[in-house]
Formats: sequence, C-alpha cells, structure tokens
Amino acid sequence: MNTKILPESYEEYKRIDFANNKKDAIIVNACALIIAIILIFLTDVPFKTVIPKGGFFPVILKIMLLLMALFAYIVLHEGVHGMAIWLLTKSRPHFGFKSTYAYTGSDGYFNRISYILIALAPMIILGALLTALLFSVPIEWYWFVYILIILNFAGSAGDLYVTGLTLRLPKGALIHDEGVTITVYVENLF
Repeated sequence: MNTKILPESYEEYKRIDFANNKKDAIIVNACALIIAIILIFLTDVPFKTVIPKGGFFPVILKIMLLLMALFAYIVLHEGVHGMAIWLLTKSRPHFGFKSTYAYTGSDGYFNRISYILIALAPMIILGALLTALLFSVPIEWYWFVYILIILNFAGSAGDLYVTGLTLRLPKGALIHDEGVTITVYVENLF
C-alpha cells in the first residue's frame, strides 16, 4: 500500500538521517569507496587508453566532457528515482542537494517493495544502459564510460544501504523519504 497520507494507526519506528548521523554517513561512504575500488580492479583495460593523442587540448576537452557527463549522470540518477516515485504514487517528487548528497524526496509513504524499486531503479536502469554503451564505444572511450559505471554503482551505495535496511523492516512498514532523512512508520497494534 502506497499512500500520500499516513494512516492514523501508524507511528514512527525508525529514522535514518544521512546528513546528521555520522554513523550512517560513514557506512555509506565506506561502502561507496569499497565498491569503487572493486570495480577499478575488475577491469583489465589500461587507464592510459583514456589519454587521447594530440597533445594538451584533447586531454582538457576529454576532462571537461567527463565532468559534464558526471553532472548529467547525477541529474539522471535522481530523475530516475523521481520517475519511479511518480509512477508508484502519482505524487510529485522533489529534488535537492544537502551536505554531500544529491537527493530525491517525496511526500508519499511507500511499502517495502515499492521503496526498494524506487531505491534500486537508477542503479539497475542506468547500469544496464552504461554497460551496453561500454561495449559499443571505441577503446579510447572505455574509461570515460567505465568511470560513469563506477559512479553508478558506488554512487548507489546509499540506495543499497536503505534497501538492506528496508528488507529487515516489519511487514506492513511504510517508508517516508524526504531526501536525506528517511522515516519508517509501522502500525501500532495496541
């Protein structure tokens, strides 16, 4: 059951605050670093392939393109979260930046399955698109795309973290995600 209004019988069960809870932030950032390191060691394509021939200007141009692509990826990642929220609740998502996090929030309350779909949608959808792109670009663009893949999976560490927490929530829990603060509500049976 996804809803725009919290049922009266529900009460707060747990709160996760990535901006103000150092423990949660450290766990997510450590997981992101571990994922990035693993992905770097999973490829056997030398990094020198990223450096274009032709001197200084092509290198600067490729760096600028990569920075624009990284920014575009973050926007797309949050946009996919927003699209999933819209599809599941017909409520308008909101977007922002707080601390070191880009976020998508909502006024809705999601059941566990819906919330996991919302959390994992960008990693799965963009991961599939970027992997397909990786196998279709020339070798000199391999690392350009592979860096975006690393960002996709490492940048989804928070999404993986909340998915793990959501899987352990009581049946019937409703999750309200405001962006960097997530509140879980459960039905008060007494």
